[in-house]
Amino acid sequence: MEKDKEYYLKLIQSNGRWISRIPEEFRNDKDIITALLKKNGYSLLYLSKYYRDQEDLVKVALKNCGYALPYVSERLKQNREIVMIAVKSFPLSISYAPSILKKDREIALEAIKRNGMTFRYISEELRMDPDL
Repeated sequence: MEKDKEYYLKLIQSNGRWISRIPEEFRNDKDIITALLKKNGYSLLYLSKYYRDQEDLVKVALKNCGYALPYVSERLKQNREIVMIAVKSFPLSISYAPSILKKDREIALEAIKRNGMTFRYISEELRMDPDL
């Protein structure tokens, strides 16, 4: 069984899209899920709600794929650190942030600094700020 796990870990590390080829008994293995999310954070989309609500796994996914923010649990989307990680990876992910975090000056500045097109997604209050 451990040899099988090693095989599937290597498979995931070579191509993060191989999740569909992993047997069911390994799809809930945290090591395999972590390897999958390190390789392809967008794979969060294919994981259960349980894993989309695990802060450590979500951080791994968003560090390399900020556009996976829409697939994060609603609870974690409220987490400032989670949204900041997503914005640093993919600035347009601010469009998926809750309105309270679109008002966060630091998050807004980070997004705008990385991509000026994000200006339209920040709060109206911040858009009117002449210092921004």
